[in-house]
Amino acid sequence: MVNLLLWIIGVLALTAIAILTKKYWLPRFQLNRLTATLGVIVLAVVCFLPIVFDLTSGTSPNNYTEETMIKTRILDYDNMANVDEVIKGDVVEQSFICNYVTISSIAVYTQAYGRNNWGDLHAELIDKDKGNKVLRKWTVNMLSVPDNDYLKLDVDSPFSLDIQGHECAIRFSSEDSFSGNCITFVGCENQYVDGTLTVRGSDTGNDLVFTIAGFNGGYNLEKVRVWICLLLFMAEVLIFSKVLKIKDNDANN
Repeated sequence: MVNLLLWIIGVLALTAIAILTKKYWLPRFQLNRLTATLGVIVLAVVCFLPIVFDLTSGTSPNNYTEETMIKTRILDYDNMANVDEVIKGDVVEQSFICNYVTISSIAVYTQAYGRNNWGDLHAELIDKDKGNKVLRKWTVNMLSVPDNDYLKLDVDSPFSLDIQGHECAIRFSSEDSFSGNCITFVGCENQYVDGTLTVRGSDTGNDLVFTIAGFNGGYNLEKVRVWICLLLFMAEVLIFSKVLKIKDNDANN
């Protein structure tokens, strides 16, 4: 996608240079209907070239709003359901449906029981509709994993993902963990009906306490860019007509 602001600045800069140097090139300009028509055509091509590039490259800009797509909650902090300790060999996986254009971040509620755990916690974003394709990976030092709070995982380059309507999953594991040196996830009673929580390959019938944010409600900004280019074209044609008028007056004098 062409940076429209820089393009406009460039066009106006060239126009200013042309006006300042008109005494050098204007006398040699052959004024007739053909040259005037060709001048307008050239201006149209220059002004609308960013739009042509957007349409041919498929890079039309969109303005999306970031919203919470999925959210499960701890309803009773005194009776939280732990999903067991995640030790070496264990895999915790929460599936979900991506109903938005893409995902911007994933947050899961974690516990460390006040320990200074060492080692790494691994997380993967999986597209189950594409044969469990790994879309994104995170490695988090367990010392930095929150205790009784949300661990947030930001998704890099979210708009490069093609997952709208797909069944996806967030998967956790750790090769460094053992009992007493590990992270515990918190579960809730099946609040999210479109997904399942599996631990060591078995369906628990519950869900993780997790939140997924994504981008939704996109507004295509191409129409705005077209109007801006149209205004630029009108301004350039006005300037061009003024220059032609000067040329015509010089020819008549």
